[in-house]
Amino acid sequence: MTEKKRMNPVVSVIVILIVIILVLAALLGFQIHRARALSAENTKLNAAYAELESGMEAQIKEASDKAASEAAEQTRAEVEAEYEEKLAAAEQALQQAEEPEAKEPWVKLESFPRLSVKPDSVYDEPQTKYIAANTGLNMRAGPGDSYAILTSANRATKVQAAAEQGEWTLIIVGDQAGWVKTSFLSDRQPSA
Repeated sequence: MTEKKRMNPVVSVIVILIVIILVLAALLGFQIHRARALSAENTKLNAAYAELESGMEAQIKEASDKAASEAAEQTRAEVEAEYEEKLAAAEQALQQAEEPEAKEPWVKLESFPRLSVKPDSVYDEPQTKYIAANTGLNMRAGPGDSYAILTSANRATKVQAAAEQGEWTLIIVGDQAGWVKTSFLSDRQPSA
């Protein structure tokens, strides 16, 4: 008979922590790279804005010097209109470069039509939890014992917490979602 050797729990935790640290470092590196790219784009737009502004001011001054004639006045109006258009376009481009990109939520609540109560928002990232109830845990359509039971999850099952409302947490298990009492969830996996 051969026995399977179990990995030392301490080694498992260390490996998991290293993986988490590496993922966080990669995410931080991406954010730093994005911030540098936005900063460089912002610098370019500011330089273009300054160049555009000085060029337009020179054109406006030149046109105003010829204000004695009607043709010069018309030219000045055209230059000002062009300047306003380019200025508005530059301001819009600068504003768009400074606006952060909208991040898609990690879970789409409309994928769970059986939920009677859906939270206004979910956590930015899923939070890994484990079922800590001694027996199975009922997953309900809303945050309360009066809501219908949709399914159940067994003790020590790994779940993704999506949102909280009072003493209840919305969890995702595979393709199922439901509300459970927060007190029956644990950050650590209990023994089965």
